Order: sequence, then C-alpha cells, then structure tokens
Amino acid sequence: MATDIRPNILGVRSNPSAEKFPTSERVRFSAVNVPAACCGLTGGDWYDVIPISDRRLVVSIGDVAGHNVESAVVMTRVKRSIRTLAKEVASPRLLLHRLNATLCEDAFRGFVTTFLGYLDLEARTLTYSNAGHPPPIVRRSDGTVTMFDTGDAPLGLKSSDLRVESTIALDSGSLLVLYTDGLTEVRRNVILGERMVCEAVQSGVVAHADDPADALRQRVVPHGSHDDVAILTVMLM
Repeated sequence: MATDIRPNILGVRSNPSAEKFPTSERVRFSAVNVPAACCGLTGGDWYDVIPISDRRLVVSIGDVAGHNVESAVVMTRVKRSIRTLAKEVASPRLLLHRLNATLCEDAFRGFVTTFLGYLDLEARTLTYSNAGHPPPIVRRSDGTVTMFDTGDAPLGLKSSDLRVESTIALDSGSLLVLYTDGLTEVRRNVILGERMVCEAVQSGVVAHADDPADALRQRVVPHGSHDDVAILTVMLM
C-alpha cells in the first residue's frame, strides 16, 4: 500500500520499496513525504496508488489545509473515501463530486486540494480531474516536459461541484510527477518554484534515477520546506 511510510533520520518519510506499490511490468512508482520543518510528523499531505483491475489503477495526491492533528485526521478520512469510491465510480470528475458533497455535509470548515487520475496501463492513457491542486508534470520519452492545466476549485466548498475531466496519452518512458505545494513554494515564489521543478524533472538526474521522487526532493528541497512536501512519480515502462 502506497502510504506505508517510515521516518528516517532526515525526517523524510519514504517509500522506496516497489513492493509497497501495486506491481506491474508496465509501470513503476516512487514516492516521498517530507513533513514541514516547523511541525514535526503531523500534516495533511498524502499520496496513494489504488489498483482497480489488472489494467487500471487510480493515483491520487492531496493536501488538507493545516499542520495539526485535525488536518491529519481529515486527510485519513479523505484518503479512505477515495479508496472506497475509486472502486465504485469510473470517473474522476464524479468521484470528486461525491467526495465534495460528503465534506460539505459533514460541515467541514477547511478545504482540501487533490489531483485524481485513472491510469489505463493497456491503453496508456490517464483520465484525471484536479480539485485546486498544483498541476502535475509529465516528462515524455523524448525529454519534453509539460505542466498540466490548473484545476478546478478545492474540495469542501459548496460552490465547487462543477468539475471537468481530461484524458492524455502517455508513451512508454513517460514520467508523471505529482506533488504538493510545499515543493513549488519552498522559496515562497510559485512561478520560480514551478520552473525549478520542471527543470529538475527534465534533467537526467531525476528522470533516470532509480527513485525519481527522492531524486527530485534532493534537487529542489534538500533541506526541507516550510510546508509539507509529498511527491509521487509514475514511470510508464
């Protein structure tokens, strides 16, 4: 399970073992989760990989606003809800709609950003919706790097039910990079941060690493960030 994590002496909760992710000859995952330097190990960031069938799985990453126990509790509830709904709903847009309705019914007073993608390993397509989360990045096999479009409103807002979903093709050798905003806001300048992350993803140091997520962490936030940082990478084989 993608969220089985362990602390190390650097404070980086890491998941380097491929055995903790769904195994397939067609895809490889890596991930890290770095708590905010100011707040210990409690936070609202998560990543997850959810197998649906032999050819389909769901990838998610998200961030519950805040750095306290309440944020961690909400994060756990949201992640569990996504795991349940992913096996009932075949559309990321509809899944986010139902999840948002649940949060609003519970009178949740904060907000949650999340990116949700249904990956078809046979067709090599990703169908996704984005609820206010930082746009993922894809590095194609030819080295071209593209940042996804900005998403819709975060979850937890009653006015955020109108959502869209899109589908992109991913060729063999494509590297999909999902991350939370602590990665791009480390210097408190989002534009500069996005450029740094794109340049790092384009580099062979990250793209050809055995553990691309940790290589990206070391390249962009080697000393941590003022916010939690979660990174999930998906390499199509």
